[in-house]
Amino acid sequence: MLPPMISLFIYAYYSNLPSVKHPLILGIITGVIFFGYILFKLIKLIKLREKLRLGYDAELAVGQELNTLMRHGYHVFHDVTLKNTISSFNIDHVVVGKTGVYAIETKGRSKPLFKNGGHQHRVNFDGKRLRFPGWSEEKPAEQATRQAQSLQQWLSHAVGEAVTVKAVIALPGWYVTHTQRSEIAVINGKNPERYFNAQRPENTSEKFIHQIAHQLENICRDIEPIALTKPKS
Repeated sequence: MLPPMISLFIYAYYSNLPSVKHPLILGIITGVIFFGYILFKLIKLIKLREKLRLGYDAELAVGQELNTLMRHGYHVFHDVTLKNTISSFNIDHVVVGKTGVYAIETKGRSKPLFKNGGHQHRVNFDGKRLRFPGWSEEKPAEQATRQAQSLQQWLSHAVGEAVTVKAVIALPGWYVTHTQRSEIAVINGKNPERYFNAQRPENTSEKFIHQIAHQLENICRDIEPIALTKPKS
């Protein structure tokens, strides 16, 4: 952005255009435009930073809650990356246990602040759309379904048997109400054993559960302990 501005200023300075003949006026106009552009980009970056920070905090909060499931015999994985022939994508959390396999998509959403200083933190889910106070969203349900299906296909191929994966959306800090039956579950992540232990146990053996967990461990534990193998200087 800056080089074109400088080029325009130099061209106008040495040209005979009457409207831009005075270099001071052109310099002020150029500076205002440039400052406005920088301010616009800065505001966008600040908003992006807040959005990413909210998403990170939400994933961290849900991940910490899900880890408590390991006391109940579940296997818990975070940031599971799956790759196909076209691209790769990330599943926030995967839970494997006696009641099934779950692909959990976490969404961080700020609660609106009203004039009286109070927050409204209830969200209704009708099976397709999340209805927040003041807005609604369909993409989280679509994304959760898509990722559960992809994980289901990958695991079925990896273990050589059919695996069913259930889609879950986690909204930390929100009180969730289901208005219609749906194959997608929406939870706030708090005390997750209440949801997972309440599901009907699947007719799967411990051996099959460990086979599924083993495949997930292979793609999650992919960082070598460099500090242990680094030669001494």
